[in-house]
Amino acid sequence: MNSKPMEVTKARNANYKLKDVAKLFSPGLPEAAEGTCGNIRRQIEGDTWRGSIGESTSAPYLLARLCALFEDLRIQTSGQSGYKCTWATVLVHPETGHVVTFYDYKGSAAFGSDVYGKNAPKAFIRDLKKLIRALKDDRCPHPYDGCVVGEVA
Repeated sequence: MNSKPMEVTKARNANYKLKDVAKLFSPGLPEAAEGTCGNIRRQIEGDTWRGSIGESTSAPYLLARLCALFEDLRIQTSGQSGYKCTWATVLVHPETGHVVTFYDYKGSAAFGSDVYGKNAPKAFIRDLKKLIRALKDDRCPHPYDGCVVGEVA
């Protein structure tokens, strides 16, 4: 008996757990991207470039993962007023009302927020860390049958 189909199903079911993080945020209006700042990256990922979302995920791949995790995602194709960005999308953290913006910055995957540092609520930071980990995960699930984003079904 071949156990391969069962292993694939098990792996795909594990991928769906990553989708649970999408319940922590909701798609927001693109206009909310204005005024967000990338300084939150240091608070979430640390001071080094190593391990950052920009190093581990390309900007187009980040967008594909966001589209797979969030229905009704609104994408601004000129980015933040076209400033070094080709696209941007906003997610709102309903618990705190703060926003996180994901965007292509000079060709690299990036994110920013309307709050960072001591002003950032702990719940927002906690949930944003979970979201970033899911977006960086190579098992990020596509809505179709739980296959991985970028994998052929």
